[in-house]
Amino acid sequence: MLGRYRYAYLLATLAVLIVARPFLPDLGRNLVLAMLGFSLVMAAVTSATRQYQVWVGVAMTAAILFFAVFPQQPGRFGGSVLSPGLGVVYWAFTGFLILRRILVHTTKVTSD
Repeated sequence: MLGRYRYAYLLATLAVLIVARPFLPDLGRNLVLAMLGFSLVMAAVTSATRQYQVWVGVAMTAAILFFAVFPQQPGRFGGSVLSPGLGVVYWAFTGFLILRRILVHTTKVTSD
């Protein structure tokens, strides 16, 4: 989908999220959630080999952000449990897609 340097885009978004996070508590939680959402969508787009994989990633991103914004659901598991749990599943899915792309679809080593 992104072509050349697809993982450089993912690295840049994750680096901004990791480096900027300590400086953002004063700016608010919504900005951090927006940055997290952008990095999750970027991971879905960079790792996907088929269109449905992008949509699965976007749907999981929406679910993660929904449960992060609305952490407490009365009588159910709280979003404070579901959001990180879905995050673990999401990153495992994305990691699997990236490793599969590298091992199956890569014919030569590049800077990406």
